[in-house]
Amino acid sequence: MRNTIILFFIFASSTVFSQDSKWVFQNEYAVQDIDNWDVDPMGKVVFSKKDVLIKLDSNFQVLFRQSLKGFGTISDIDARHALKTLIFSEDQQAIAFLDNTLTFYQSVKDLSLSDVSYATNVSYSAQSNRYWVYDADNTKLMLFDEMRNQPAVIENLAGILGSLHVDMVREIENVLLILDKSKGVYLFDYYGTMIDFVETDQALNVSLNMGYIYYLVTDSLVRFDLRTREMVSFILPTKEVVDFRILSNYIFLQTSEGIKKYLLK
Repeated sequence: MRNTIILFFIFASSTVFSQDSKWVFQNEYAVQDIDNWDVDPMGKVVFSKKDVLIKLDSNFQVLFRQSLKGFGTISDIDARHALKTLIFSEDQQAIAFLDNTLTFYQSVKDLSLSDVSYATNVSYSAQSNRYWVYDADNTKLMLFDEMRNQPAVIENLAGILGSLHVDMVREIENVLLILDKSKGVYLFDYYGTMIDFVETDQALNVSLNMGYIYYLVTDSLVRFDLRTREMVSFILPTKEVVDFRILSNYIFLQTSEGIKKYLLK
């Protein structure tokens, strides 16, 4: 199973960054102290600051603003489905879905009513009607499907993996990534089976792109080849990078000054 998944990644696309890749600056949006952000498949950035959600077009011009008073601080944004953005508030234990104009699709979902003791991380699945929720109190992952009454559950992750602190959960290319910053990146398939582990105690955030794990460290973006186990480091083009997103051969970097977009070629 693991080899099949990885080979699919390798040959799925021709866009692979090389060791000689160059950073080419594209655009920047100046904003400080944002709560969270993401990039949709069209290259549009969605970010939250206090009780306002803002969407930028691919040229970093403001498209929409939405007041979120009463929803709470946004702990996570998942915009991989362009027409249905997922937002999560840890302090309110709530999930909501927004359309491409940042208008609420439906009422806010209270996770405490769905057998979730205390959620700390969420992620879309491959389809917009399915999403993952990590329940930290019970160290379990729950896959909710809006077409079904009961979620699928991966029980007792701490028992499976040993002591665990989940810093990030993200499903990318049908693989579920779990980041523990003190240990590394765990990779699970759709059925909840662990298929790989990338050891690192430096990663600030992680992504997956065509069979390569990318993770951010203090001054570099590291690429780890899941097939060959080889690593390549790309020195970052700007200072104080705290987060990143990959979209094709574009890299979006969050710094203390705002969000910057680069072409890596």
